[in-house]
Parts: sequence; C-alpha cells; structure tokens
Amino acid sequence: MARKGWDSLSPGYRQRLEKSGIGKAGYDRGESLQKARGHAQTPERPKASNAQQFPRYHNERQKLVNAVNRKKQDFFGTSPKWNPQRAKANMSKHPPSLAKLRWALDASYEDWLDAIRESPEEYAWLGYH
Repeated sequence: MARKGWDSLSPGYRQRLEKSGIGKAGYDRGESLQKARGHAQTPERPKASNAQQFPRYHNERQKLVNAVNRKKQDFFGTSPKWNPQRAKANMSKHPPSLAKLRWALDASYEDWLDAIRESPEEYAWLGYH
C-alpha cells in the first residue's frame, strides 16, 4: 500500500512523526514509521532479542510465565483436553502483560474461568487446548 503524501497527513500525525525524528524528507524516502507508531522494541514486546536488551524485565517475565504455566497444570492437568505444549504456546502466541501474569498467580480457579468466559480473546493466553 502506498503512503499518503506528507501534506495529506493530519497535523497531529505529522507532529508525532517529527517527535520521533521522521521529517518530511525521511517520510518521503520511506523511512520506517515503526518507532513513531509505538511499535519500537520495548520490554513489553517479548521477543528473543529483548532478553539481551532488557535482562531484568525478561527474567522477571520468565519467572511469572513459568509460575502461571505450573498453575495451569494444577488447574487443568486432569482434563482430557489438557495439552502442556499448547498451554505454553498460548502464552507465547498471546503474551499477557506482567500485571495480568501477577493477577493470574493470585486469582482462584473460578476467577480464571470467569475471565476466560467474559473476555476470551483477552485471556486466550490462559488456554490449554
């Protein structure tokens, strides 16, 4: 999809691009807008490369993910639909925030079921089959 011309962008969006270091010339050259659009690499975007860039965050996240996966095993491990590989994969496919991981560790079985029923897309990472 071709980009709009610089002049057809809204003043607010042009200002946002300029704050991120992308001026008219850079925009016209086709520079990446990823950073300006809020998609730059940050600790909240769990990727393998982030482990080196943000080691403390990655270690904390990994501890929480492992603990939630153990809790999944405790809650759902006796179900005939239990699939440990899929349970772990769901965590990667739908990465939750640290706050949600902490919530999951403190929440009861009923709280998990309520969350899954009320917001299945938001809590897809709790899935196991």
